Amino acid sequence: MANYHLAGDGQFGFQVVGESHYQSDLATIAGGITDEGVHKECTALLRLEPTNKYDPNAVEVLISGLRVGYIPAVQAPEMCALFHSVGISEVECKAVIQGGWDRGEGDTGEFGVRLNILRPFAFASDTGLQ
Repeated sequence: MANYHLAGDGQFGFQVVGESHYQSDLATIAGGITDEGVHKECTALLRLEPTNKYDPNAVEVLISGLRVGYIPAVQAPEMCALFHSVGISEVECKAVIQGGWDRGEGDTGEFGVRLNILRPFAFASDTGLQ
């Protein structure tokens, strides 16, 4: 099977949702909470989750094998259709984990995940990881 990668522009402009539920795993992946927060580039796996009890079009986002969030529900059907058009259930893309600071006195920031993918969703024209 061919390797497919989603097209991106290097701007990491696509926001993952639901990260608030996965802060512990994000802290583990990112190396923990720091005074200034993190900016960690990594690879994410986007995987269809047809057995999701809330949304059969759900697309989960995993980093280092751990779920860190989801593609927004309003955009998941578009991604599902793209995956189904070539018979795949998962694809990789570049990601960045940001945030995760604690400066004291209540000045804290949760981890967030942004993906290097563009809408409308499309596969990259080359075979390299985008």
